[in-house]
Amino acid sequence: MERYSTRTIDDLGRIVLPSDTRKKLELESGDKLSITIVETIIILHQGSDASTPECATCQVSDLGMIELPREVRQKLGWNVKDQIALYLTDNVVILKLA
Repeated sequence: MERYSTRTIDDLGRIVLPSDTRKKLELESGDKLSITIVETIIILHQGSDASTPECATCQVSDLGMIELPREVRQKLGWNVKDQIALYLTDNVVILKLA
């Protein structure tokens, strides 16, 4: 899987999902995403999947921002200004330290 793009975590723990990613996944402002932690990565997917250990949810803002909850960032050791690589599959976005 190739890296799709890189984003920076801002001071409030947010990253912006690129508009073409939001279009491909048909994400709109207000849509909720489930956050699942798997080892050292975050998987974002629409809705909730009972077969995975859901850690949190987030909501897509009008600007395409999502806030990664503090407890999720702390668990992974991710900090403000860290560069995050985005990987896009058919129906999920995978986030990993760049």
